[in-house]
Amino acid sequence: IVRFYNALTQPVSSAFRLGRPAAAAWRANLNEENEAALPVQNNVIPVQARGKEIVTVRVRLEPAPLIEDFTRHPARILPQLLPLADIGSTETPPLLTEREVAAEEERAVQLAAALQAIRSEAYLLQADTERRAAPDLAQLALLQRLKGREATLARQHYEAQISALLNRQLLVTRQMEKNLDKIGESLNWARVRKRVGEFLIHYYEGLLDAKP
Repeated sequence: IVRFYNALTQPVSSAFRLGRPAAAAWRANLNEENEAALPVQNNVIPVQARGKEIVTVRVRLEPAPLIEDFTRHPARILPQLLPLADIGSTETPPLLTEREVAAEEERAVQLAAALQAIRSEAYLLQADTERRAAPDLAQLALLQRLKGREATLARQHYEAQISALLNRQLLVTRQMEKNLDKIGESLNWARVRKRVGEFLIHYYEGLLDAKP
């Protein structure tokens, strides 16, 4: 299972390469159930994601052959990597902000309202269709189109709910980690000051005891 998160608001298209041969790949839902097959060429799998979307890819790898004779497979020494100073560093933006989380939660609310509206429209149309003596083919076709749109909105609504909950959990977790790091640093300094104070107490008391 390979999972991606598009931190941008606009859709993106990309691809990733596997380190082992892949037999097949599928786009999957968050329950890791296959939804659509993905092409695999030279172990490269394309990925598309809407803004703020979580993408799950399920891959079936080719069986790896067992190494029977380890003497034929000596360890390889990797080339020396460049120091970080030579590569340079850039300030990366925060992975997630409160504004982005609130926007995703608002999107879930808007999708819920749209879903409720189309369900009400489909319910009224179905009730009207059932009251007729003879079925109206145009109404039946419209009803099926509404049900199709309702299913699409339901999927988008549930995905937005999951995304909003995961984003909120991630944001809260990162905030807690930041606060814990800050408290932990202060705690360590407090312990150091206590140890230094105890050492100085013993030092000066020893000098007092040594005075004639």
